[in-house]
Amino acid sequence: MYLQSFDNFNVTDNNRDAFCAAMSFARESSGVFCIAGPSSSGKTHLLHAIEAAASSEPSGRKAVFYTDCYNMIPHMGKALNDHSLQSFIDGFNPYDILIIDNLEDISRLFAVQEMFLELFAAIIDRGISIASALCIRNSRPCDKKFYDKLSDRTQTENIQYNIRDIS
Repeated sequence: MYLQSFDNFNVTDNNRDAFCAAMSFARESSGVFCIAGPSSSGKTHLLHAIEAAASSEPSGRKAVFYTDCYNMIPHMGKALNDHSLQSFIDGFNPYDILIIDNLEDISRLFAVQEMFLELFAAIIDRGISIASALCIRNSRPCDKKFYDKLSDRTQTENIQYNIRDIS
């Protein structure tokens, strides 16, 4: 099986900061870590590397749940409709780290964004860290707006948000 890891990530001057931050998050995993950048810049590779490293951390393996936003949104919507959002959040209790790829899938869903970020906060309150990736495409201004909303959270909440741009 091919495994994307830190060892086989192509580090460049443009992505070195995100690479180092991802390695640090895999070891310490606290708060929210988000990698943002254009398509094919290595965001998903870094998320898989976090998953691999955290799952095999010598100082203590971490339980990691990896999903993408596209698959998560319908489950979140069903939980809202069924008034079982608390059960949905409880489902993450066995994990130390939740990894969500492709946050750009929510960038067009303006009504859901705030709820999604509140979900982030509820999961963090449980002591579960979150790593995520957001593709920012010039052809979709909503990607940048969601990035800005996520960035604004670093200023207004008591949650440690670590947002890194990768190019």
